[in-house]
Amino acid sequence: KQAAQNYNDNLENIFKKYPINTTVLDVLQKFIIDENNVDVNALSELDPIIEQTKKVIEAMVKMKAPQFLASLHLNLINTFQGLVENVTNISLYDTDVILSLGAISQYETNTSLLESALNNLGNAIDKKLNN
Repeated sequence: KQAAQNYNDNLENIFKKYPINTTVLDVLQKFIIDENNVDVNALSELDPIIEQTKKVIEAMVKMKAPQFLASLHLNLINTFQGLVENVTNISLYDTDVILSLGAISQYETNTSLLESALNNLGNAIDKKLNN
């Protein structure tokens, strides 16, 4: 039980240390002016999101996960990595429109996967703490 609490505290500290203040959806709303016009400059706002998420991943890789959470922990790291790659590809609109548009279309799927990974991990922690 203590291992689950320590893990949970460490994870919370990571998310507090590396907050993300702007969402990708906010940036995309600024980027897509209307169906015929985009503001490519808005995509530069993705850079801090990408950097903060990379720092979260790096911190999670370094932290110890209790054995019963190891696979869920790894899944969350991998899901975050997939999301970083996705957002990075979105930011490449200037150099690769096809890749960027494909990444935009995959963003919802990737955020759903991240939400699921977070929920699965949270449920496992809660289950351990409430036993």
